Amino acid sequence: MQQKTLFDMTPPARDPAGGPARFTPPARPPATLARPTDPGTSHLAAQDARLAQLRLDHFQKILDAVARHPGLTAQELAAVCPLTNEQIHRRIAEMEDAGLIRRPAAKICTVTQRKALTIYATGASLELQPHR
Repeated sequence: MQQKTLFDMTPPARDPAGGPARFTPPARPPATLARPTDPGTSHLAAQDARLAQLRLDHFQKILDAVARHPGLTAQELAAVCPLTNEQIHRRIAEMEDAGLIRRPAAKICTVTQRKALTIYATGASLELQPHR
């Protein structure tokens, strides 16, 4: 399957408002990390690179939310973080092992009404946060 380029796109016949025809460039596709002619190992490496970037993006979003709202449970964090509950739970253990967060105490979660561990940023993760 050949990837479409800007030159493959055709402009609409008329602007929806009735004005002259305008060309609207398509949304930029994600950068291709491996060419179609590259060997399979390059495609696997490209997939690993995308997953690693996604993981780092999740770490940053969780750290931002924990810095703003320390002491929340994972379920409560999902309400203030742009990630799903599943994404947050998937990353918490990794982040704790890396020393970015700590879960020192439990409280009754306002979402589940069950006892759950609270999440706090560590000094190491606070140093990684951009100064606002």
